[in-house]
Amino acid sequence: MRRSRQSGFTLVEILVAMGLLVIGMTGIISLFSAALDLETEASERMEASLLLPEALERVGDEAAARANATAGARGRNRGDGEFVIGTTGRWRCRYLFESVPGDDVGREVLARVTLTVPSPGGDRRYDFGYIPIILPSDNVVILRGQPRKNP
Repeated sequence: MRRSRQSGFTLVEILVAMGLLVIGMTGIISLFSAALDLETEASERMEASLLLPEALERVGDEAAARANATAGARGRNRGDGEFVIGTTGRWRCRYLFESVPGDDVGREVLARVTLTVPSPGGDRRYDFGYIPIILPSDNVVILRGQPRKNP
């Protein structure tokens, strides 16, 4: 007996299958893209947290230098600035500091620290909020044997 029907797929069935395959592959590729962006951001967050101690040390030195420069105006220690941080030179640290209200001695400073790194979609900023910094007292300077500055 001979078969009169031929077996196989029609052109419409092949086109539908290819369309479904394209839609599925597009979804998978977009997932890889999102995962790569998340991995990059996680890596930047880790690097920012590792750079934070260096940034706080430099901001504290700047606050101490400004406090020494304005020794007669205690209680009004304010300032801001920006500097490059890290070994790659990609990161910038921006800071804003001001005295703690009610601190008559002028040793306590609140520093708002933001680390910024350039990214393809624009700069990414990692804001660490206000961080307290305690400036060294005159007694610490005397105990270390450094010459005392007269205000």
